[in-house]
Amino acid sequence: MSTALLRPADTLLLEGTLEGFAQMTEAGDLAAITDAGGRAFRREKAPLALLARCVVVVLAAARIAEVSVLALIAVATILVLRCIDSNEAWSSIDAGVPVLIFSMLIVGIGLQNSGTVGLIVKSVTPALDGMPPIVTLAAVDLLSSVLTEAVTNNAVAVVVTLFAIGLAE
Repeated sequence: MSTALLRPADTLLLEGTLEGFAQMTEAGDLAAITDAGGRAFRREKAPLALLARCVVVVLAAARIAEVSVLALIAVATILVLRCIDSNEAWSSIDAGVPVLIFSMLIVGIGLQNSGTVGLIVKSVTPALDGMPPIVTLAAVDLLSSVLTEAVTNNAVAVVVTLFAIGLAE
């Protein structure tokens, strides 16, 4: 059995019962910075959530419906089947994430309307013309990797998506 030396301000993620944490806190053995909360994982419901995700991907790929509509149906199904309850779903949403995504979409529209995306596509297309699709995919992946070193992942997702669509056209 190995041991680890803990130093002041080390943070641990612990799993246990609420009663056990309360006893450790009262005894002074534990300084909880957050209260233990939430429900236990519903592992028996995990296959339903995975199935909902797979159905969304397959139906979207088959162009049965828009992915946004399918995702909303999947979320409703997951809520109805009690894979997760609505309080957990709402509390898991960080308000900063949608704001960041929407702002990156605005940046993406600006890049597209200004012709920046078209310029990048026009400069790369001759090098990729006639290459196998796997080479084009590798180029998109390389662009993503390089850009993530300079800007946020969300910005890269917007720019690379527009780039990939431009290459595809």
